[in-house]
Amino acid sequence: MIRRTPELQKHIYFFIQSIRKEPVKEAWDRISKIDYTDKNALESRILKRAKEHFHYLFQHVSKFKNIANKNTLLSLLTKINSVSEFDEFLKNIPITQKHDIIERFLEEVGIETFV
Repeated sequence: MIRRTPELQKHIYFFIQSIRKEPVKEAWDRISKIDYTDKNALESRILKRAKEHFHYLFQHVSKFKNIANKNTLLSLLTKINSVSEFDEFLKNIPITQKHDIIERFLEEVGIETFV
């Protein structure tokens, strides 16, 4: 049996995936680029996404829409520039459990729970 080098195996694998029309090579290239991203760029991308998620929460999730200090939290959110500042921001957010969100949704819709 002929022993194939890892480099040859990789080319064979990607060739077979291209025949199957699976975008494995493109996904691998994207992951490789992310792996070698600058730490600061990675942190800024994480921070940007986290801020977007919280803006969505404050606009669309009833528990967060009705928080007494919502405007203060939104203004704090816009001023965050680092992951450590975001960690401090999270200390001001009430803990939410999945069953609380489901119960509030059912109450808003008008469905009674039988549990």
